[in-house]
Amino acid sequence: APVLGGTITLTDGITPQFNPYSICENDPVNLPTESINGIVGVWQPTANAGEYEFSPVEGQCALNTTMTIIVKPRPAVIVDNLPVVNTICSGESINLLLSSLVPNATFSWNSFNANGVSGHSSSIIGTPLTFINQTLTLNPGVTSPKEVIYYIYAEADGCLGEVTEVSITVNPVPNVVVKGDNPSTICSGETTNISFDESVTDTVFNWVVQSSTGVSGAFDGQGSVLAQQLSTTGLSQGQVVYKVTPTFNNCTGTSVEVTVFVNPIPPFFGDNSNHPELCSGVDLT
Repeated sequence: APVLGGTITLTDGITPQFNPYSICENDPVNLPTESINGIVGVWQPTANAGEYEFSPVEGQCALNTTMTIIVKPRPAVIVDNLPVVNTICSGESINLLLSSLVPNATFSWNSFNANGVSGHSSSIIGTPLTFINQTLTLNPGVTSPKEVIYYIYAEADGCLGEVTEVSITVNPVPNVVVKGDNPSTICSGETTNISFDESVTDTVFNWVVQSSTGVSGAFDGQGSVLAQQLSTTGLSQGQVVYKVTPTFNNCTGTSVEVTVFVNPIPPFFGDNSNHPELCSGVDLT
């Protein structure tokens, strides 16, 4: 019989080769059932956290191998520099500072539920910004508070974190309308009757005495009607200037000055109890 030549090499088996495998936190594990060098098998988790063992199907002269899954964290958004109770006045700016405990996180956001408010916008895809700096203004004719909601996301290494919701209430800036004459004139001892109107419901009016010349009875106050009994302190006309300021939910509107002139009442000199009766045409001399 002929003798065959050659060398026979005995091995323990082929080691399956796999690329590193990573997932985002809380994602399901879906490992490939075939290695890059063509070995088919199944995976089972081991007792070690994040480790899986690959068992080749019989007849492939292949070895078992293990792989540790890389679990990448999903970044959470941290929002700093929130306004007090998330409320601003119309025309004011928000400056929300965004950060995350996960390094190299990027941020994006969408704005919703903002009917009646201008100045808000969603982020541009791929923006490197780490803040939301926007001036929010109520549209003309809007006289009640409106809400803007930002949905903010953070992403790092391909993993998107849960949404963080930030709600901003935009309050209207109130105005004051003086009803009646301004300036107005009264006689000494009379009571002012100055009322105030507004376009923003529940506006509070506060007034302070800016100046008072030759008049007593003027003082600071609050309300929708300024009713004060004013009297002159001399024989000449006096004057009071009030500064009226409207406020609503800590939003202060433009102040208006109200001026009141107070005329003295001429004094009556003498006592007519001793005056004799006179006939028409009689010469007093």
